[in-house]
Amino acid sequence: LSQNVYDNKLRIYSRIVTLVCRTLREKREYKTLKNYSINCYQTIVEKNALEKVSAEFLIDLLDTICVAALRSRDYVTCETYTRLYESRAKAMQGHPSEYSWYDFIPAVGVSDLCLCTGKLKEAKEAMLSAKKKYQDYTTSTRIYFLLRINLLAIYFACDEYDTCIRIYNEIKCLSDREILNEPGFRFELILYTDIYGIIFHMEDGDEEYAQYLLNKFKRKFSAVLRRPDLKRERMFIRILEQLLGNPSYRKTARFVTESQQFVAIKEFIAGDFEYIAMNGWLDSKIRHRSYYQSFLEFVEPD
Repeated sequence: LSQNVYDNKLRIYSRIVTLVCRTLREKREYKTLKNYSINCYQTIVEKNALEKVSAEFLIDLLDTICVAALRSRDYVTCETYTRLYESRAKAMQGHPSEYSWYDFIPAVGVSDLCLCTGKLKEAKEAMLSAKKKYQDYTTSTRIYFLLRINLLAIYFACDEYDTCIRIYNEIKCLSDREILNEPGFRFELILYTDIYGIIFHMEDGDEEYAQYLLNKFKRKFSAVLRRPDLKRERMFIRILEQLLGNPSYRKTARFVTESQQFVAIKEFIAGDFEYIAMNGWLDSKIRHRSYYQSFLEFVEPD
């Protein structure tokens, strides 16, 4: 009887932790989420309950710690728990599906950490390893999308714009509804991915097609962009309009001022739906340097 009571308490505790973590993540309170999830993990360790809670709960908790640490720029903690996460994920490869979330996500975690700490080559290697296995895997919309959106982040940092365009077109094979049906996937993913397509063609020198995509974007999101909470996105679109419609705009003080105003609106958080930093891209244009140089400044530890 006492064992059953103990097991029930663990199940209840696991559910509460999962709900709290989900709420904090939805609110994007990443520092609070990091501290809370680490405390929960340490409590499980202290109670000698690592093998008593479900394997799925434990690895999801470790994933939460890694995500929260990355997004709060605590890369030391992120690296520590990434190692724990990888070791637990290997045990999960006995999951019913050979192709599973628990097999796929460690590569993304390693890539994110490397990308934010100046290890671009290692970040690319991690994602290429995942690509080799999952490139033709279409059963999971979640994995299909996340593989490609994370590859975009890597290839854009490497200035490989033609590859970005190819992968962008693969993402666009999915309908918006398919993407938004995935738990935790938000409208921003749709909005930002379409913005990335415009940027890729601009960087690849095809401003005519970039203008076509921009016009298509404005028609598609004309009603949505009126929302007060999308002021930042409206400002970015206005900047893109000027860049494409006025060749001299990029050389003006107005471009610098408007770009700086845009950057000041919102702090960039790595991996928080914005896989390519619009702040970083504009900053790179102002300061005449590579996107990745600007990106690294925006993700520096506090």
